[in-house]
Formats: sequence, structure tokens, C-alpha cells
Amino acid sequence: QEQLEAAASHLSQTAWLAVRQGPIGVNAWTPLGPDGGDVFRFDIDPLDHHVVYASTLGGAYRSSDRGGHWSRVYKPATVAVAPHPTVPGVVFLADRYRQIHKSFDGGASWPVTGTGLSSLIHGYMTGGFAFWPADPDTILYYRPDGIYKTVDGGLSWTTVTKPAEMGQWSRVIADP
Repeated sequence: QEQLEAAASHLSQTAWLAVRQGPIGVNAWTPLGPDGGDVFRFDIDPLDHHVVYASTLGGAYRSSDRGGHWSRVYKPATVAVAPHPTVPGVVFLADRYRQIHKSFDGGASWPVTGTGLSSLIHGYMTGGFAFWPADPDTILYYRPDGIYKTVDGGLSWTTVTKPAEMGQWSRVIADP
């Protein structure tokens, strides 16, 4: 089981949750939740691998036991939840209502953060965050209507590119 978990940690985050709990050698998936409807993405806290966040139609969910149990930490629907890679307790969340939230307490509260972004984005249900490895206060936020960037930890956002300039894509990753 430990070898499976170690190998699975290198897989995509969605596969990690599905593989970790499923019985070995059986062609079946074990539902782990959360029960918030369609799950858009999972994000594992890079500072505590027991903590996993899920973005769903029913809101954001948090698990502190690698997906064994879930509790809703935000309602309504969320597009993405991303724990900060170097600051414990800081988590970013994008909801479907054009707002970015920044939690300083691991998801117990979600104040709205930033300027220049909510007027730029639309109510899509895809998107996510990418933290710049050399400077974690530089964050990219991507959606079908463009890529946005903050250099001040989410206080202000600017447009990096629009869809016509980039073609089709589904994820942005910051290259160190």
C-alpha cells in the first residue's frame, strides 16, 4: 500500500485519489467523494499531503485525511482551489461568479481578493491557478477567456493573453 501511494503521488491529482483507495488488481473504482456534484479538479496541499481540496458544482471541499472524509468549506460552485506552495494556511479559490478568494486560515473563511480580475472573467466552470516557482506571489489564473497574472499575491490582476492569442488549452503550468 505504501509503494502504491508513493507511486500515485507522481500521477495526476485526480488519479492519485482514485488509485489510492481502490483495491489492487480489481477493475473497479471506489467512490471517495466529495458529494458536491461534478468534481472539476483536485489540488493537494504541497505543504501537507494529507490535505486535499476539491472544486465541485456544490462548492469547495477539503479533506484532511487524503480523501477519506470531506467537508464543504465554500458554497456555491467553485472552479478551482489552490493551496499556496510556501505559505501554510493560504489557499486561493475561484468561484463561478467571477471572484477570486484568498483564505488565510486553510479554508475556514474566504474573503474576496484582488482588483482588475472580476470584471475580466466570465462564469465559466474551467480554470485554475499556477504559482511561479521562483516567486510564489506571482500567480497565473487561467480560464477560457484568457490568462491573468498577479505579482502581489492576488491583490491586483492584469491580463496576460486572450483566447484569440493562444488557441485551445486546458491547463497552464509555470515553468521554473
